[in-house]
Formats: sequence, structure tokens, C-alpha cells
Amino acid sequence: MNRPLPLAVTTKVKDRRSVILIVTDPASPAGAFAPYFDGLCSQLNKSFPVRDYAGLPSRLAPNKVQLAIHWLLIALLPQDPENLLPFLAELILKSQNILILAARYLNLVGESSEGQTSTWVVVSVHT
Repeated sequence: MNRPLPLAVTTKVKDRRSVILIVTDPASPAGAFAPYFDGLCSQLNKSFPVRDYAGLPSRLAPNKVQLAIHWLLIALLPQDPENLLPFLAELILKSQNILILAARYLNLVGESSEGQTSTWVVVSVHT
């Protein structure tokens, strides 16, 4: 179902020049506003120049975080780094109901010491 976006959002200006946008309609996903973020940041930079932050334009906050998963058994993981994301994405989604955006070996399997049986993996998830 295509729902029109609300005409307005609530904003809060925090210290350190951060602005929080709050969608007032809980049925509207925040991602629907993503196409407007660059324009909003541009307008904020023009409208509210702050001397203390000269040279630091408004920009979007990071929307993902990286987490390390320790001591994964190498024998159970795909050897090819290209296959790591699809492999882990399915397992983590099924077991934890969390969608991962990226996955990488902290050290490529086989690059560490002989006889190594476990490794670490770094995954990116939405904040």
C-alpha cells in the first residue's frame, strides 16, 4: 500500500549542532525520508552557519555499527570471503532476527598461524 508521507516532522536541536528528526506518523518508515536528507543537510548548512564549527558541514549520522564475533570455528565457515556475507546473513537472521549489512573476516582464513581452529568476523548492522 502506498501511503503519502506526512507533510511535517518534529525536530529537536541538540547541543553540538545535532538535529534529530522525528516522524510523527508511526506508520511511516524513517527510510522513506532518506531521499530528502542531502537537501536538508544542505539547507541547514546555509541557514545555520556556526563559527565554532567552521568547515564542519551538517551530515547524516552513521546508521550502521560494526560488531566483532569471536571464536568462530573455521571448519564451519566458507573459505571464500565473498561467500561469508550470504552464509552469515542467513544464519543470523534465522537465529537472532537481525539483518546484517556486511561481513568480513578480521584476518583472512589461512593467513594466521598454522593449526588455527577459530577466527573472528566483523559484521555491520543497523544501529
